[in-house]
Amino acid sequence: MSFDTLATRGDAYALRTRVALRENAALEFRAGRFGPGRRELDRVLALTPTDPVAHLYHGDLLRLEAQRTKRPGQAGAGAAGARGL
Repeated sequence: MSFDTLATRGDAYALRTRVALRENAALEFRAGRFGPGRRELDRVLALTPTDPVAHLYHGDLLRLEAQRTKRPGQAGAGAAGARGL
């Protein structure tokens, strides 16, 4: 198969490279880069909506976002409780 054929058949190429894209997305959001990781994971889920590992990574993404996103007033409440105030 020629390079031109591969370049024009985007869906076939994307299906072959979805595992690399999925793993790259996991590395992105584990490093705290949620935007790029979410976009890559969304591409994988659009191509293969029944991919169980992609759904697992999506759950990890949501969990990490919730853990790393601080809400206003949340940090102060923990520090005040630790001091016994």
